[in-house]
Amino acid sequence: MNYVFIFSSDLAASILGSIMIGGINIAIKTSYEAHSQAEQDAIHLLYAEAKDAKTSLLLLDTEKLAKQRAALPTLHAYYKAELERTNPAIFDFLHPEQKIRLRNKLIFSYYLLYAQYQLDSAEGRRYTLKDHRTALTLCAQRIKELDTAGVSGQRSSFEDDLEANISLATKCLQFIGLTQIARWFVEKFQQFMDNHSGTLVEWMSEINGRRLYWVWGGGMLATLFEMLPDNFFNKLEAQANLTAPSPVTGYMSFVLYYTRFGINVLLLLKHTFFPTKEECHIPRWDRFITQLKQRKFALLNDSIWGIANMICYFWLTGSGMLGYAGNIVTVALLLMDLALTTWRFCEETTKHNADMEALRKDRKKLKSEISSLNSAIVSELNPFIKEELEAKLKQLEDELRNLDKMEVKANLDWKYKKYGLVNDWVYALSLVIAFSIMCCLFFPPTAVVPATALIVGMVGAALCFVLTAATAAVAGALEVAKSKEISRLERNNCTTLLDAFEKENDPNRKKQLYLEMKLALAESDYHQRVARFQMVKLIRATLIDALIPPLVFVSLMFMPIGVGLAVLAAGFALAIISNAIINRFEPEHEKMPDFNDEEYRDFVENPDLKELANTTRETKDGLKLYGLMKPTPDYVQLAKESPNTDLETPNTFLLS
Repeated sequence: MNYVFIFSSDLAASILGSIMIGGINIAIKTSYEAHSQAEQDAIHLLYAEAKDAKTSLLLLDTEKLAKQRAALPTLHAYYKAELERTNPAIFDFLHPEQKIRLRNKLIFSYYLLYAQYQLDSAEGRRYTLKDHRTALTLCAQRIKELDTAGVSGQRSSFEDDLEANISLATKCLQFIGLTQIARWFVEKFQQFMDNHSGTLVEWMSEINGRRLYWVWGGGMLATLFEMLPDNFFNKLEAQANLTAPSPVTGYMSFVLYYTRFGINVLLLLKHTFFPTKEECHIPRWDRFITQLKQRKFALLNDSIWGIANMICYFWLTGSGMLGYAGNIVTVALLLMDLALTTWRFCEETTKHNADMEALRKDRKKLKSEISSLNSAIVSELNPFIKEELEAKLKQLEDELRNLDKMEVKANLDWKYKKYGLVNDWVYALSLVIAFSIMCCLFFPPTAVVPATALIVGMVGAALCFVLTAATAAVAGALEVAKSKEISRLERNNCTTLLDAFEKENDPNRKKQLYLEMKLALAESDYHQRVARFQMVKLIRATLIDALIPPLVFVSLMFMPIGVGLAVLAAGFALAIISNAIINRFEPEHEKMPDFNDEEYRDFVENPDLKELANTTRETKDGLKLYGLMKPTPDYVQLAKESPNTDLETPNTFLLS
């Protein structure tokens, strides 16, 4: 079934003229219906031009798009998730007006995906473009599937069905390749080749995170060694071996920060003074402000910590007043971290509130339009006009439900993001207190008895280490809790769909609800498996973080250096191997549920979610080719039939 949209010739010429020069301007709003008719027409024409475009010309107005970037991430994330949940098996059971509404939603999703693609392309974020292109191709594929789907209640001809399968298979085959061969290596290599700076910064951040872990863990061990008598096993040798990596970690403490700071400064200058061809459409000052907003926390953190760490490493060190001054500088920097974390929390809160306000405004507008339509339907006497108004009403009600879903998802994401920011804030505050205790900040070096200083320092060092490990554990626990809550919400959605299924009389609508229940159950099961996987990774990471200091202590204190190093190497190898083994069991989405007549009839006779969940939980092996349509029973039967024995060549089929 193909859809044709009619535009006025003047409007089409105007929009196409803008497309040809890459200057089309469409406002970013929360839903398709929130746009004006002219903007809706432009969205359809943008899709028509972009889906088969052979050139690298970007079609939207880059300057106008950049000014609307604040609203794009939330909408992009929501509609991309909705696209990935769109099950093509349901298309055959949609009524024509439902197909039109779904097609509009998919084309609006395509517009948002394209807008994010153009913004990242213009600003040189090449490492994101592959994912954007994959999402755009999937969206175009879903629209093609919807266009070629049969009309509900009518049987598709062999010719139309065959054409649809060939078209979709051709689109999917391009994704078959080296997807299963050294996937991790290929992924990392492509990231590095596409975006050297982003990958380098990510790697340096990971290395710096482990360095900070060792700063607190090694500091705790060093303080513990100080408390032991000199004749305790291999204490003196263990102390010397423990401090052996100190020059390396000391230089890393400012080299990593300087390098990250330099990369961010160069990128800031690059986008400001040496932009890409598309980025030139954005005024220079706007480019500078945009890049500064994106990098301000990194620039402040890395510049100040880099200078301070270098000063503390070379000059403000030792056990006298210089060392005490270095501790004061470190506490000041930890207070700066606390201030930056507070700033980030306030900024993210403001952004979330702005997104919610935009949703509320569009919801209020839709409710007003729905109320007006209801009044018009009641007073309308012409049956044809009344039918059009009712179709429009259903479309607006769908959009309103879509906004409600968007708000639920945004609130869920914000809830756990807020918890994560609070976790970071508590860690920053606790670290200030713990480090102040460790270095006896409130007492000058000469005012504290050495034995007391050692005990207090040991308590503070242990607190710093425990807080670091506990913060990482809480962050992992938040991920587990989020996955469990998503699973619970999907299960609750199934209960709501089941109630609607039992009350529904339209057979096609019942089949839609049946497939939606299967998809929701599959999503619930997937997120349960993700939660278990995250829990295993969390337990492993927590155990390793907790066991490394005891392992280092035992290896250095009670073993010869050669044996101790071998034990440490074996422990680190075990940590790496265990991580690789666990990652092999990372859950993947199962393929979209198909419609099975026999299972559906059984479910109609006994609508039980537990039984439906059992059929949904079957594991699927091999490659999951999303979008490839399952052969219809007619094709299966045709394949089983014996070849026509009247033909000259026994294995030749006659196509008529």
